[in-house]
Amino acid sequence: MNISPKDEDKNLISKVANLWRFVLLGIGIIICMGTVYSWSVFRTPISQMYSLDANAGGLPYLAFLILYTVFMLLSGFGLSPLITAPVIKVLINHVGVNSTFIAMGIFFLIAVPLLGFIFSQTRSSR
Repeated sequence: MNISPKDEDKNLISKVANLWRFVLLGIGIIICMGTVYSWSVFRTPISQMYSLDANAGGLPYLAFLILYTVFMLLSGFGLSPLITAPVIKVLINHVGVNSTFIAMGIFFLIAVPLLGFIFSQTRSSR
């Protein structure tokens, strides 16, 4: 089967377009991760509402940065290829990409407030 140069060009253009789609999606993910920096907008009103000093008001941001660093190290050097990627692959194969994203979104919608509640109970018990 002979492939004409025009078909090869179309194939290459299609592959490059798909690669750029992933670059744009990656940029979107990085922008979403940057939302933690919005804490500076909420810090002062929340600190005033709960009578927190500067150190206590900065603890959520500090905790996020520490956990972000730890999880980036884990996911980059072991956790993601060994645990997360296979789990996500199984989910995608069984329920599809959209359902996997929805399930992960629901998981985070439950996990984040639950962790916030746990940490608030720990703080109030002191």
